[in-house]
Amino acid sequence: MYTGPNFLIPLAFEVSWTGLREAFNDYPQNFDSDGNLTPVGVEAANTPPADGSEAQYVPIPYNVPAQTALVAANPNRTFLLIQNNSTAGSGGTAPNLLVSYDGPVQTANPQLNLTIYPGAGIVLDRRVPTNAIYVAWVGAAPPFTGGGVLHQGLLPVQ
Repeated sequence: MYTGPNFLIPLAFEVSWTGLREAFNDYPQNFDSDGNLTPVGVEAANTPPADGSEAQYVPIPYNVPAQTALVAANPNRTFLLIQNNSTAGSGGTAPNLLVSYDGPVQTANPQLNLTIYPGAGIVLDRRVPTNAIYVAWVGAAPPFTGGGVLHQGLLPVQ
């Protein structure tokens, strides 16, 4: 005899021989790398990001050479974050970070580059440039502390 909640419609299964797990909750089983069962919808603590990439960060010091690529071109780049962490002291001006793809920064024409102001950043995660990335610092007046960071997601090499 069925002892569950009383529904207004007749049961769609025979309670004496149908297991609910077999009939209605037939979800795929999730196993981790050690073969242990994990519940559906629960991720392990060491699960990589949703896009399967591995994050890498590259510091951008104030003395970075503008003629050398900060990071090389990479077709496996899945996300990109560039941040200007520069600060200025009393009476100083923090530098702007100029970013260029596929060639050195055009400091003579700064409007041709991506400009990231102090304390700001940019996140690219849908259409990510895979080009080489060049940077340069401009517009600083002492006292200031210049620096930034680039984070990129890379698909693991198979």
